[in-house]
Amino acid sequence: MKGDFGSSHRPEAQRALTLDTHRVYGISMTKKLVQHGNSAALIIDKPILDLLNIGMDTPLEITTDGRNIVISPATSHTEDEFLASLDKINSRFSTTLERLAK
Repeated sequence: MKGDFGSSHRPEAQRALTLDTHRVYGISMTKKLVQHGNSAALIIDKPILDLLNIGMDTPLEITTDGRNIVISPATSHTEDEFLASLDKINSRFSTTLERLAK
């Protein structure tokens, strides 16, 4: 059954996930999902959490490109904060930005 993570699920659903951090930090490991109630959980080892400064209370953003899963600390910036920063940059560098746009 699709979505069932029990011991009787199909072999193709048991794919191992690879944390592909070796490109930057020389670390790579293969992990398998574990059942957590009716869901699947990925256990991330403490050294990886420490390396990325992630704690148990850190909100995480999960994105995908359809093939890979990317787990990142969530940003807390709102659209209002972004627009305020943009206004600050525009007011400080408007002359330079106008010249570059020509």
